[in-house]
Amino acid sequence: MQQPTDKPRVERTVQYARESFFRGRQYASLAAWREAAVTWCRDLAGERVHGTTGERPLAAFVAREQAALQPLPARAWERVQWMSARVQRDGHVRAASAWYSVPAMAVQRQVDVRLSARLVEIYDGTALWATPSSLSERPGIPAFRAICDVLWARRRPTPAPVGENGLEQP
Repeated sequence: MQQPTDKPRVERTVQYARESFFRGRQYASLAAWREAAVTWCRDLAGERVHGTTGERPLAAFVAREQAALQPLPARAWERVQWMSARVQRDGHVRAASAWYSVPAMAVQRQVDVRLSARLVEIYDGTALWATPSSLSERPGIPAFRAICDVLWARRRPTPAPVGENGLEQP
């Protein structure tokens, strides 16, 4: 649509399909509906003379538009979720109840996290910084807690050695 006034003209095709194809038809399965729709598009709707252009829609499609079609992507579309997160001082980002490692230079920066069913990607602007592997291999909270335990152990003072008499040795 180029102008708001084009909307009724564009939506007129919905009414045409409803009245010409759907009204009065009943099929037992979705496959039967699809087969009938292909036949209707090819033999009836595609061969009629269009009221505005004066062309047959199927012939116009083959002549001008079919060559411009591109092949479908190799990978099917997948639903993703984007979120923003701040990189913690220990170099981890929390997203979707899990922790992910990022490069040390990202500490204290705001990053964008892209979550899909099979991949997690962490971006700083347009730069991809980290790609932890699939969901089943993601480091989760237990891995984060183990890292925290190591860091916490480094902060604790080590106990002084105890001698045979139970007293601390110098």
